[in-house]
Amino acid sequence: MSEQTRILVVEDDARLALMLEELLRGEGYEVVVAKDGQRALHLGLSQPFDALLLHRGAEDYLAKPFDIDELLARLRALLRRNTATVPVLRATSQRRKTPSFSAPGWP
Repeated sequence: MSEQTRILVVEDDARLALMLEELLRGEGYEVVVAKDGQRALHLGLSQPFDALLLHRGAEDYLAKPFDIDELLARLRALLRRNTATVPVLRATSQRRKTPSFSAPGWP
Protein backbone atom coordinates (compact mmCIF):
# COMPACT_ATOMS: atom_id res chain seq x y z
CA MET A 1 0.00 0.00 0.00
CA SER A 2 1.44 3.39 -0.97
CA GLU A 3 1.63 6.32 1.42
CA GLN A 4 -0.63 9.31 0.87
CA THR A 5 0.86 12.68 0.06
CA ARG A 6 0.72 14.78 3.27
CA ILE A 7 -0.37 18.42 3.02
CA LEU A 8 -0.18 20.94 5.88
CA VAL A 9 -2.86 23.62 5.44
CA VAL A 10 -2.31 26.80 7.48
CA GLU A 11 -5.57 28.77 7.54
CA ASP A 12 -7.18 30.84 10.27
CA ASP A 13 -10.56 31.09 8.52
CA ALA A 14 -12.38 28.00 9.86
CA ARG A 15 -14.81 27.80 6.94
CA LEU A 16 -12.06 27.98 4.33
CA ALA A 17 -9.89 25.53 6.28
CA LEU A 18 -12.74 23.00 6.37
CA MET A 19 -13.44 23.43 2.65
CA LEU A 20 -9.77 22.95 1.77
CA GLU A 21 -9.45 19.96 4.06
CA GLU A 22 -12.48 18.23 2.53
CA LEU A 23 -11.42 19.14 -1.02
CA LEU A 24 -7.87 17.87 -0.61
CA ARG A 25 -8.99 14.69 1.19
CA GLY A 26 -11.38 14.07 -1.70
CA GLU A 27 -8.39 14.32 -4.05
CA GLY A 28 -6.61 11.61 -2.07
CA TYR A 29 -4.28 13.72 0.08
CA GLU A 30 -3.73 13.30 3.79
CA VAL A 31 -4.47 16.73 5.28
CA VAL A 32 -3.47 18.34 8.56
CA VAL A 33 -4.86 21.80 9.36
CA ALA A 34 -3.13 24.39 11.56
CA LYS A 35 -5.16 27.45 12.60
CA ASP A 36 -2.12 29.67 13.18
CA GLY A 37 1.57 30.00 12.45
CA GLN A 38 2.70 28.77 15.86
CA ARG A 39 0.81 25.49 15.45
CA ALA A 40 2.01 25.20 11.85
CA LEU A 41 5.62 25.65 12.94
CA HIS A 42 5.23 22.96 15.61
CA LEU A 43 3.63 20.55 13.15
CA GLY A 44 6.14 21.33 10.41
CA LEU A 45 9.08 20.66 12.72
CA SER A 46 7.64 17.52 14.30
CA GLN A 47 6.01 15.75 11.34
CA PRO A 48 6.93 15.15 7.70
CA PHE A 49 4.84 16.92 5.02
CA ASP A 50 5.03 16.82 1.23
CA ALA A 51 3.61 20.33 0.75
CA LEU A 52 2.39 23.36 2.68
CA LEU A 53 -0.59 25.53 1.81
CA LEU A 54 -0.46 28.85 3.65
CA HIS A 55 -0.78 32.65 3.54
CA ARG A 56 2.84 33.85 3.48
CA GLY A 57 6.33 32.99 2.29
CA ALA A 58 5.53 30.66 -0.55
CA GLU A 59 7.06 29.30 -3.71
CA ASP A 60 3.86 29.92 -5.69
CA TYR A 61 1.10 32.49 -5.30
CA LEU A 62 -2.66 32.21 -5.67
CA ALA A 63 -4.97 35.10 -4.75
CA LYS A 64 -8.33 34.66 -3.01
CA PRO A 65 -10.91 34.19 -4.26
CA PHE A 66 -9.24 31.31 -6.04
CA ASP A 67 -10.57 28.75 -8.46
CA ILE A 68 -10.54 25.26 -6.94
CA ASP A 69 -9.29 23.63 -10.14
CA GLU A 70 -6.44 26.17 -10.33
CA LEU A 71 -5.50 25.46 -6.70
CA LEU A 72 -5.38 21.71 -7.30
CA ALA A 73 -3.43 22.11 -10.56
CA ARG A 74 -0.80 24.31 -8.91
CA LEU A 75 -0.52 21.95 -5.95
CA ARG A 76 0.01 18.96 -8.27
CA ALA A 77 2.64 20.91 -10.24
CA LEU A 78 4.50 21.88 -7.05
CA LEU A 79 4.50 18.28 -5.86
CA ARG A 80 5.83 17.05 -9.23
CA ARG A 81 8.72 19.50 -9.49
CA ASN A 82 9.94 19.53 -5.87
CA THR A 83 11.60 16.47 -4.48
CA ALA A 84 14.39 17.93 -2.31
CA THR A 85 12.34 20.54 -0.42
CA VAL A 86 8.77 20.90 0.80
CA PRO A 87 6.87 23.04 -1.74
CA VAL A 88 4.71 25.89 -0.48
CA LEU A 89 1.64 27.40 -2.16
CA ARG A 90 0.50 30.80 -0.89
CA ALA A 91 -3.15 31.87 -0.88
CA THR A 92 -3.81 35.49 0.00
CA SER A 93 -6.93 37.60 0.39
CA GLN A 94 -5.53 40.69 -1.41
CA ARG A 95 -6.21 42.93 1.61
CA ARG A 96 -9.89 41.94 1.85
CA LYS A 97 -11.44 42.01 5.31
CA THR A 98 -13.45 38.90 4.53
CA PRO A 99 -11.91 36.55 1.97
CA SER A 100 -14.33 35.03 -0.49
CA PHE A 101 -14.06 31.64 -2.12
CA SER A 102 -16.34 29.16 -3.76
CA ALA A 103 -16.46 25.53 -4.64
CA PRO A 104 -19.16 23.18 -5.82
CA GLY A 105 -21.36 22.27 -2.86
CA TRP A 106 -20.13 25.17 -0.70
CA PRO A 107 -22.15 28.30 -0.03
